[in-house]
Amino acid sequence: MKSMLTKKRAVIIGGVVVAVAAAAAVYFVVIPNNYASTYTKNAQTAQAKMAPAMDKVYESFSKPVFTNPDVASVQGKTEIKSTEEAIKDAEAVLKQQQKAATDLKSLPLAKLTGSYKEAEKLQSSEQKYLADARAMLDSYKQLVSFVSTDLDFGDRAEKVGTELESVNADDYDATVKAIEKAHNDIKQIVADYKHITPPASLKEYFDEAMKSNDKFVNSFAMLLDALKTEDEAKLDKATADIDAQIAAEDKRSKELISQLHSTSDLQKSIDHLKSVQRDLNK
Repeated sequence: MKSMLTKKRAVIIGGVVVAVAAAAAVYFVVIPNNYASTYTKNAQTAQAKMAPAMDKVYESFSKPVFTNPDVASVQGKTEIKSTEEAIKDAEAVLKQQQKAATDLKSLPLAKLTGSYKEAEKLQSSEQKYLADARAMLDSYKQLVSFVSTDLDFGDRAEKVGTELESVNADDYDATVKAIEKAHNDIKQIVADYKHITPPASLKEYFDEAMKSNDKFVNSFAMLLDALKTEDEAKLDKATADIDAQIAAEDKRSKELISQLHSTSDLQKSIDHLKSVQRDLNK
């Protein structure tokens, strides 16, 4: 009898051991693998939706408004609008896909499994990608806003130039009056421009631009005084100074554009995100 009970207990214990082992296998292998597989598919689907939206943003940085200092205002403003729309769309897609891209269910001790570890690595990569993408979009929005405002000021300056060109140069009084008005208009434009808050990355450029603008106003004042006093030597100097300042500003604008598309933090962020997207979409 005792032997039979012992055997029966052994069978029961054995059954319990088998059941526990089976349950452990489910918990440590099957469930984590299922979670990892489901998450990976969801993250890949989310990335396949986020990447094209971000690609449109990257592409917008190559538009003439960001590469050509002489781009026409109308074209520039049209490109600014489409860029703003691309940024807005990308932000919306990132928000919509965040849960699918990062929602890996947590399981205590499940990290011991290989597939779950890989899923965790993917989750970490997606989380960093989202953070970096949002940081890049915020930085880009600041640049876009600055360029948009700069175009508006460019329109005001161009209007001053157009008004001057319409004056009959043979009419001395009309010329002096027109240049006097232009001088006042330019002073106001420069004064208003000082209230712009540039992106941190363009602070140095902006400060140099302000110095250049002040010199331009002073040279314009010299030009006006030379006309009023009929001082030919001063007139020649003022004209030469203005031409030199315009040439220097054009050179600085081209250097800025070159820097924006080579060593700027924004360009580095774009290159980094492109690389991450390629890795995540393999």
